[in-house]
Amino acid sequence: MYQAYMYNGAIWILQSVDPSTRKFVLQLLGGSKVITADPSEVKLVDVQQFSEQLQLQVEKHTELLAIDTDKVSDKRKEKARERFNAITLEVSGEIDAVKAAAKCKLSLSQYYKVKKDYDPSVGVPSLLGQARGRPEGAKVILPDVEQIIRDQIVVWYVGESPSKRNVWKGTQAECDKRHLPVPAYETVCDRIDEYSNYALALSSRGKDYASDHFQLRTGTRALLRPLEQAQMDHTLADCFLCAKDDRNRVVGRPWFTLICCSKTKVILGFCVSFRYPSLGTVAIALKHAVTSKEEFMKKLGLEDLEYPYRGVMIELFMDNAREFRSKNLYSACVLENITVRNRNEKQEGGICERLFGTLNLGTIHVLPGGTGARPRKDRDYDPAKHALLTIDEFIRELTLGICEHHDTVGGDDHKSPRQRWNEYYTGENGQPIAPAPIHNLKKFIIEILPEVTRRVQSYGVPVNTIFYHTPLLKDLVGKKVRIKYDNANLSRVLIWIDGDWVEAAARGNPPETLTELHINNALRAKHGELGKQGLAARNKRTESLKALRERALQKSREMVVYEVDSQVAAIPRTSRSAPLREIVAERRDFTKIIDPYLGEEQ
Repeated sequence: MYQAYMYNGAIWILQSVDPSTRKFVLQLLGGSKVITADPSEVKLVDVQQFSEQLQLQVEKHTELLAIDTDKVSDKRKEKARERFNAITLEVSGEIDAVKAAAKCKLSLSQYYKVKKDYDPSVGVPSLLGQARGRPEGAKVILPDVEQIIRDQIVVWYVGESPSKRNVWKGTQAECDKRHLPVPAYETVCDRIDEYSNYALALSSRGKDYASDHFQLRTGTRALLRPLEQAQMDHTLADCFLCAKDDRNRVVGRPWFTLICCSKTKVILGFCVSFRYPSLGTVAIALKHAVTSKEEFMKKLGLEDLEYPYRGVMIELFMDNAREFRSKNLYSACVLENITVRNRNEKQEGGICERLFGTLNLGTIHVLPGGTGARPRKDRDYDPAKHALLTIDEFIRELTLGICEHHDTVGGDDHKSPRQRWNEYYTGENGQPIAPAPIHNLKKFIIEILPEVTRRVQSYGVPVNTIFYHTPLLKDLVGKKVRIKYDNANLSRVLIWIDGDWVEAAARGNPPETLTELHINNALRAKHGELGKQGLAARNKRTESLKALRERALQKSREMVVYEVDSQVAAIPRTSRSAPLREIVAERRDFTKIIDPYLGEEQ
């Protein structure tokens, strides 16, 4: 166990005893200095005193370590170095205090004062001391003026190009109003600069701009294997397409739904359609992603190219579009053990957007009818006039571009999506390994579609004011059935009959999409709405009814008069009438004294 002794105001640890001189060999606490001292000159330190002294040294050491040397001038650093070397020589006994003070260019009293800060464990920074002048961060203007500056920053430091001079002008006006000293322009600028760029951008440009430009990102998610996460998104393809039966008729730009693997950047599946994205579009894209592409490639005449990428993803990441937040999609994914996650912040995801850009630039923009970077026509180029491809031809060209993307080297690892995929899905014998298949493809796809419950009527099943019929409904009239429908295709629905989904066709010629149906209903004349002839007839009927009511009222009045006259005529009358009664009132004389009225008891 070590023993501590106090010597020359410092604590020393006893190392040993010199056998020749019987002096203590002491080492400075927290340092490497070793001296010998006579036992009569040292004092044993108790535990309490040792603890207090140690705490003081720790606090001093902590303060010295906290010195910011970045803001210390080179002149101060050089002076501290010279003093440190001189004090070190004096402590080691090579020179005396007078010579050390001379080296430091200090008087002896000043030297001993500086020596108190000497700490060999910290080094030269222990002698840097305090800089002259006003401490950094000190403020000399009034607190009320400080508050005025803060208030004016909120009021005037706004807009896309906020001005510090506007803040200063507002501060001048407010200080003059309250009879306070006006701060200098530089002072106001310093107060503005004290705010972070994020806080200033938040005040002037809004949360989104501040977050995009001045908020630190936590980094990207590290994915370990393919299909650990897949992302899905929609966009309008940058190309105008023609009708299949008439290439002179431009249909418009198709919607493009993409599903990609976040780890490998492989495009697992896609869907191209003129219909607005819906749960039906999502179902088709997911079906394309989890199934084999052999038949698809044969249909396009591209069987010589490989498109082997498919499989059930562990997590499906999407934005917050309505079809991506559907309970049906969530239920279908849960049955296949797929985790559905929607975007919480707009910075999340983005892989589909980058692939959209890659395919647009490298594949779609170069096609006839491609818009390039212009979604609409300008003076020099109208992409709709150059439209040439049908939707089937566009899908073929798009598939070729996707196959090219799969074998293009890129990314930080300088590998192609095909190489990243094959690194995981290749066995020891060099043969490809098939990803996990979907358990029940039909049930998975149907489960995604929206569902309603309707009662079977004699004309069929009504869904969205459209009747659907199948011969299998003949025994279910009056009963309720489950129905699956696609907002983008109202020509048929699926009805749950005897443990299976049965397809039923629509009666008549319904609109193609639910949106078109709603638009037609909104534009369609309402029941009971009159035309021009009907309005004219209604006006004439109103005038006629008013005249008839007036005649009926006049007739009722005449009938009342007639009945009264008849009743009066039926009353018998005497030949001589009674004389009229004459009432004479005498004037009262208030000058006479009236005797009191005697009651009944008197």
